[in-house]
Amino acid sequence: MNELTGHWRASFDNKYLGAWNLWDEKTKAFRTVTVTIERIVQEQLVKPGGKKEIGWVCYFRGKRTGMILSKTMGRVLQGMYGRTMSDWIGKEVTLWVEPDVRVQGGVGDVLRIKNTSAGKALMRRLAPPPPIEEDSEPVEVPELEKFGGDDA
Repeated sequence: MNELTGHWRASFDNKYLGAWNLWDEKTKAFRTVTVTIERIVQEQLVKPGGKKEIGWVCYFRGKRTGMILSKTMGRVLQGMYGRTMSDWIGKEVTLWVEPDVRVQGGVGDVLRIKNTSAGKALMRRLAPPPPIEEDSEPVEVPELEKFGGDDA
């Protein structure tokens, strides 16, 4: 007889990673893990209801099961490592679970990638500009023409 332990979703045949893979039975809470992206490939995904579509799957070093790469997680990776997926290979990401998210069919726990560089980019934008050196030569700015000529 099977014991009633672990996350209930782990008892099903799951082809891809989900929040249930980060459930810690001892603490009765979700863990946060850091993994390294090994490869990103296109695969045929089967959505609820049997609908098939091509999507991207992200595989991690030392892990057999991949994670479906949603647009949301793609935007996070872009913010961290750039717009090109090949630049993401070999990079570390932190996986965490956002609990009780409204999803298709109700409320569920959602696997997420933590954007560890969001604060760094914001700080670069908010940093004051470097001071102007007083010993530098003045820059001559050419006179601008009016847009569209004199009759505009």
